[in-house]
Amino acid sequence: MFIGMTLYATTTEEGESFPIEYLSHIKNDGNDDVYVGINPLDVGFTGNYNYYGYFIISPGESVGGFKLKTSRLYFKSESGTQKIRVGGLTVY
Repeated sequence: MFIGMTLYATTTEEGESFPIEYLSHIKNDGNDDVYVGINPLDVGFTGNYNYYGYFIISPGESVGGFKLKTSRLYFKSESGTQKIRVGGLTVY
């Protein structure tokens, strides 16, 4: 089954239930970088990006098309509120 949703990333880390086995896409429709991960991000925007399991998605960029088993997505924007779209399959 396909799951798709629109999320809004802010400068405060948030998490959303997203039980998938295959990531179709994550698309940044905003105008600043968005950090999306499968684990709590705990990322400061001071250049300290030594962390596993997250994507930095630039404005207009999308990633996806691969196996990614998770139950939750975490996301945070570098500034302001950024719109992101996500989609995935619950069974691959």
